[in-house]
Amino acid sequence: MSCYRCRPFVVTSGQRATGALHVDEIELQVKLQCDRAPVRVEGLRDGTWVLMDYGDFLVHVFLEETRAYYDLEHLWSAAARLDWRGDLLLLTP
Repeated sequence: MSCYRCRPFVVTSGQRATGALHVDEIELQVKLQCDRAPVRVEGLRDGTWVLMDYGDFLVHVFLEETRAYYDLEHLWSAAARLDWRGDLLLLTP
């Protein structure tokens, strides 16, 4: 059994003008590339912070202003980070 506090998560953001903060595209790409669907999705009605729970990892999709306000990157600044650009995945301390 894994500890829910230790699950990796992705933090991203977008603009409401582009639709549902890219949530549909994220869900589609995870389905196509990993054959996974979220266990639950919360926050779609408000749309300022959508949480996509895939069971063993989470995806936080913020409106830019909401991301700056909650600043999860600062809250978890001591945690190891995975930084990826395209197909490149880097582990940073």
